[in-house]
Amino acid sequence: MAQGADGDVPLTGDWNGDGTHKVGVYRTATSDFYGAAKDSDAIVYQARFGNPGDIPIAGQW
Repeated sequence: MAQGADGDVPLTGDWNGDGTHKVGVYRTATSDFYGAAKDSDAIVYQARFGNPGDIPIAGQW
């Protein structure tokens, strides 16, 4: 991910299902999750979930 935005919350997750956790962010203003590929700035996962201002909790649900 090239750069973040004010209010972004860093978190880790297995964004592409390969069993390895990578860095990602949750953008509180838009409820978007962004996940990056391992050792890369490329975004491999993007999803909108929740309501603006929600607090994300990472886990294996």
